[in-house]
Amino acid sequence: MSTYTDDVTGISLITAGGKEAREELGWKYKVKDLGDASLVLGICIECDRDAGTITISQCAYLEYILAHYGMLNCASCPTSLPLGIELTKAQAPSTDAEHHFMKDKPYMRYLGSVMYAQIAMRPDLSYAVSTLSKFGSNPGKPHWLVLMHILQYIKGSLDYKITYGGPGNTSLTPYGHVDADYGSDRDTWCSCSGHVFFMAGGPVALGAKYQLTIALFTMEAEYMALTQAAQQILWMYSAMSKVGFPQPKPACLYGDNMGAVALTRNAKHNTRVKHIDICHHYIHECVKDGNITVEYIPSHNNLTDIFTKPLGKVAHHCVCTLLQLCEE
Repeated sequence: MSTYTDDVTGISLITAGGKEAREELGWKYKVKDLGDASLVLGICIECDRDAGTITISQCAYLEYILAHYGMLNCASCPTSLPLGIELTKAQAPSTDAEHHFMKDKPYMRYLGSVMYAQIAMRPDLSYAVSTLSKFGSNPGKPHWLVLMHILQYIKGSLDYKITYGGPGNTSLTPYGHVDADYGSDRDTWCSCSGHVFFMAGGPVALGAKYQLTIALFTMEAEYMALTQAAQQILWMYSAMSKVGFPQPKPACLYGDNMGAVALTRNAKHNTRVKHIDICHHYIHECVKDGNITVEYIPSHNNLTDIFTKPLGKVAHHCVCTLLQLCEE
């Protein structure tokens, strides 16, 4: 019996620790040391030890995807989704001409390629991927055209990267921004939750996800989004403790709905929230126990707008700048 393993990476606080780990692996296995990681699973890694920074990008991967799909020389677009676009399941093929148009379109293959970039380091693609994924079983021409729009956006943003560390960005304590777009799914009328968490000056966990139940008003949608984010950030705190980096509590979440922020602190004597499922009051328990604090932040400073709705050119670029993806 034999085992073959390729491209193992590791992290050590000190150079001697990394050297010792490689030597110990060599006692049992035939190991080839390739030095510092520079390209792992399509992610380029640049380490500047003098500046104390690590920068990741996917330019090479995305250029390959564009070339593979014949889009390398396409015109670029400034936003990931067209402003004001509304996609529904009713736009699925209904005529012979529409079925013929979509017959040879590799919708899920293209979307899967974009999804990998979004998961790895492109938070600006999260809402677009989440939205288009809903139509994977029966996409129509409007869905396909929007997917082409995303590839055009990627063409114009190949240089986007994320840098961690450096002056003023040494803290490993996670914090998050949370938002919700009320009733944005025109098929189910469920709201879309968005969140992004930061460590060492850059985003490390992110997501855009449609809620499973219908919120009756905006504050409820925002409250449900905070509950989802609470589970994520407490998991991050637990993971940090397990690897020897416990962080001080309470964890901090930022939201732009004052009603939802207030509800996390006091859910009693409010007739408007009696109908909310008990599972969504998890965030209230976390705040009560001192594990999480929820702070209000003005909407124009909330980075999660890009995770819940299409934005105009200026707003989109502004959020990408705040997400550390690009410079002003």
